[in-house]
Amino acid sequence: MEDAITLCRLGLRDLEHCEEDHTRGALELALQVSLGPALMAVKGYAASEVATVYHRVLELCDQLQDPRPLLPALFGLWTFHCVRAQHAMAASLAQRMVTLAEDHDDQDCRVQAYLARGITRFFQGDGLG
Repeated sequence: MEDAITLCRLGLRDLEHCEEDHTRGALELALQVSLGPALMAVKGYAASEVATVYHRVLELCDQLQDPRPLLPALFGLWTFHCVRAQHAMAASLAQRMVTLAEDHDDQDCRVQAYLARGITRFFQGDGLG
């Protein structure tokens, strides 16, 4: 995972010298999506770098109008906030994942989204009865 972090960061650094266009954005998006889980594995789920990466992924998804990496980015941010016991933010992200999964009628995403929402509710002491 250390090597993955190094390679992703080298790729991101090299992209700084490229012209701002859709291709550059798509390449950055791919590198950021790969960097997030590697950082989680090495630095921990609550490392501030994790949130920075996933916020950037969300920005790039909006810029490129590419919804595919949204769920992994939202789940990464949800994990970050959940581990930091920032449950209100985690609940908001979990609900956004549920909405995304239902809007796209994606069963796999729905499972992940409902899992996140259920875990968040458990930590908040909600829905236990």
